[in-house]
Amino acid sequence: MNAFAYRDKVLDELRRESNASFSVVYRAMSEAAKANHEKDKNLDVEDVKRRIRAIIREQAVEAN
Repeated sequence: MNAFAYRDKVLDELRRESNASFSVVYRAMSEAAKANHEKDKNLDVEDVKRRIRAIIREQAVEAN
């Protein structure tokens, strides 16, 4: 499995697990990857999950 296939698999699993849209999951994963790259760390799935929840809360507040 190449890196792109693995990334797509992880994105799909996170999307199903969090019941969020692809764009929310992709945004969270991109933000986490950028933050971790600056710290020279590997991507942390728990960090991505926290970011997904934060984005969903942010969107709920904006909707109200």
